[in-house]
Amino acid sequence: MLIASKKKSSNVNGKSKIPIPAKNAKSTNENPRKPDAKELEKSTPKSNKRKIESSQQNGTKKLKLESSNGSVSKVDVNKVNDCCFGVSESKEKVEHDNTDKSISSDEFVVHDPSEKSRNLKILEEIMECKSYLTAVEDDDVSMTSEAEETDVNDKQEKMKQKKEVERVEIAVKNAAKAVVTADSDSLVKALESLDGHVVSDTQRKKAGKYVAMDCEMVGVGPGGLQSALARISIVNMYGHVLLDSYVKPQEHVSDYRTAITGITPKHLKSAPKFSEIQKTAAKLIENRIVIGHALSNDFDVIFMNPPKRLIRDTQKYKKFKDYAKGGRISLKRLAKEELGIEIQGGVHSSVEDARVAMLLYRKVRKDWEAQITKKFGKS
Repeated sequence: MLIASKKKSSNVNGKSKIPIPAKNAKSTNENPRKPDAKELEKSTPKSNKRKIESSQQNGTKKLKLESSNGSVSKVDVNKVNDCCFGVSESKEKVEHDNTDKSISSDEFVVHDPSEKSRNLKILEEIMECKSYLTAVEDDDVSMTSEAEETDVNDKQEKMKQKKEVERVEIAVKNAAKAVVTADSDSLVKALESLDGHVVSDTQRKKAGKYVAMDCEMVGVGPGGLQSALARISIVNMYGHVLLDSYVKPQEHVSDYRTAITGITPKHLKSAPKFSEIQKTAAKLIENRIVIGHALSNDFDVIFMNPPKRLIRDTQKYKKFKDYAKGGRISLKRLAKEELGIEIQGGVHSSVEDARVAMLLYRKVRKDWEAQITKKFGKS
């Protein structure tokens, strides 16, 4: 009680005083104060101060390039350019930061050496990409030049073919105008003039690659409704006759069809047998392109069946079929429409018909053969 009263009584002028401990006095209950960051920094040995700047602080962008055996397989040009600018900006930023940043004399700054080596590696790979892209561009330029040269050659070839077609068409028209009668040599002269050079005697006699055929038939059997071979004519591409013969049918002739064929009994009385003419015709036709009009009828009566890729039937050629609007056009009308000449004014001549068919074919040969190649391939 006495002590408490003393504490309460320590007043001066109405103010309470708190006892102040002596300077050297130590209290056992006093809590120690934690040091701040500056004090720790001062107390830390200089040898332990290290500052490592990471790639993220430096702003370095990581670039991953896929390569195999030291060469880049596929590279996006835009990506490579982005990579180049990214690394350049990063490098400039690092240099700028290092220049502007003041380092105190008591700081020991340590940079991560892997960052520098990684940047160098990235730059090396980018340079490798650039070299690869340059090579690819050179190849592209070379391929473009070759493609352009090919296009020029194709255009020149097409122009050449077009001029040739025009030349042949003009030659056919001029030759057709010179035709006086189909039975004369005018058709032969017209065919010889298409190549633009003089045809030799050897070429006139030679069968060559192309032959034209036409047949005349007579009626056999009851009412003469069935057809049998009575005359066959085969000419070469210049219209010169390779074979022209009457044929003695194996069956009894019940209708000579004289108004159309011009054939009478006397023509067949001493004519060669069918088997002989068949063998001769087969040798001329074999492995050659055969031109004619409505050839299926001719092959039926001669009992032949050549490969379709070797048959050129003017009745089935698309351009010629258009005249009939889907129907079957006659050789007479076709000669008038395409050649401007009159044929079959009276009885038919198998030689005349074969020459006209050859003339029609040669007028459109380029286009026709292109269609055959597209359909059957090159022979």
